[in-house]
Amino acid sequence: MKFDDAQIRQIFGTDTAEDDDPRRLKTYFFKNKTYENIRADLPLRILVGHKGIGKSALLRMSHIEDVENGILSLEIQPNDLVLKDHSASNFIEKISNFKKLILKAIAEKSFEALQAGKPPTIN
Repeated sequence: MKFDDAQIRQIFGTDTAEDDDPRRLKTYFFKNKTYENIRADLPLRILVGHKGIGKSALLRMSHIEDVENGILSLEIQPNDLVLKDHSASNFIEKISNFKKLILKAIAEKSFEALQAGKPPTIN
């Protein structure tokens, strides 16, 4: 049997969880203790781990579950947080600019999600 890229992707999925079809991710995702910790009712979670260990898959699956339960959940990607003005002279000013950028991304994505009166759905 000859394997082409489409067959390999169908069998193994994509390289990254954020690029995988949410329905497919749900079929092979294993909910372990780390996933339970991510789902804990805490105001802030910091997820740290080596590259390729599954951090994105944990966050993506949590996002999917929130959306399915009608809970507002936002995905903010690094390209959502690009500073256009690099003129900040010191580290504190740069941090302040990133905080403003993060708040702006949260506000815009929240507005988009709630504009229709309900959180976005997974197709």
